[in-house]
Amino acid sequence: MLFKNLFASAALLLSSSELALASLGSRFHTDKSTVPKLRNAKRTYFPKPATNLNEFTTPTGVKIRYKKPGDEGVCETTDGVDSYSGYIDLAPNVHVFFWFFESRSNPAEDPMTLWLNGGPGSDSLIGLFQELGPCRINEDLSSVLNPYSWNNVSNMLFLSQPVGVGFSYQEIANGSFGAYTGTFLNSSQAKPTG
Repeated sequence: MLFKNLFASAALLLSSSELALASLGSRFHTDKSTVPKLRNAKRTYFPKPATNLNEFTTPTGVKIRYKKPGDEGVCETTDGVDSYSGYIDLAPNVHVFFWFFESRSNPAEDPMTLWLNGGPGSDSLIGLFQELGPCRINEDLSSVLNPYSWNNVSNMLFLSQPVGVGFSYQEIANGSFGAYTGTFLNSSQAKPTG
């Protein structure tokens, strides 16, 4: 319940039109027919589709897909402490990666800290794995607990932002940004602009 309440609040924050527009950048509304051939040569790699995901939709209509990596022995493995990672789908083609860690002491009463590394282009997972997160990565790519982690006293949320940084990604589609609704409208809903 704590996880869903915290993420409903985070999704509301992330779905604000200013943040979504800033994250999407000026090339979001690209009409592929006007793009020079050389720009089409650039390769884009999307993450492999995840399997066995849990999902729920917030009251504002934002879909959140997640797994519990700690159950599989990844990163936060402290008994009784849950962690969740996955995607907040801000629009049908905009996917923000997150990793949430419960506090090791009292998750229901402890505050929540949202960690955003500086940038541009600096993923918050740098903070997670190299600074204040609950684990470090060894040379053999296994994880080891960080006894000095901030999640000793706070619930921690790490976001890969803006879209295009870390595991956050977007799929290009013809459409428009609905200024009134603050959402992406595909070409079947509105005439593409931009």
